Amino acid sequence: MRDMIGLIIGTLAMLALDIYLVTRIVYYFRMKKHGIRCTAVITRLEREVSSRGVVCWRPWIEYTTGDGTVITSAFENAMQIKSKNFDPGNTVTIYYDKDDPKRYIMDRNSLYTDLALMFVVTVILACLLMILSIPLSYTD
Repeated sequence: MRDMIGLIIGTLAMLALDIYLVTRIVYYFRMKKHGIRCTAVITRLEREVSSRGVVCWRPWIEYTTGDGTVITSAFENAMQIKSKNFDPGNTVTIYYDKDDPKRYIMDRNSLYTDLALMFVVTVILACLLMILSIPLSYTD
């Protein structure tokens, strides 16, 4: 019975993660298709330190919408690697939501990272589920 509970919990965890990643991928494609493409300027790179002492970098961007509104926003996720691509003054291509211009995606290869992560996590969890499904004790 304990083996079955572990199998069910592992399967649900795997499904939840896959649903989350697929949702991000669908959102990315939807924004690229329906969003407004524009160039944003990196205005600053903010250094952050987590409670564990990990140093991360959060770029801030500024872009102008079609109606002339200037929007300044921080990236949703900070990065552990300080990239020269995000030095102040550099530009990045974004797609913003015409109905809510503060929502945007950066045109980058993170989609492929998400796909790779989804594949790797699915394989690891599938292996764990197979291990958990093996009976812990054998009786003759």
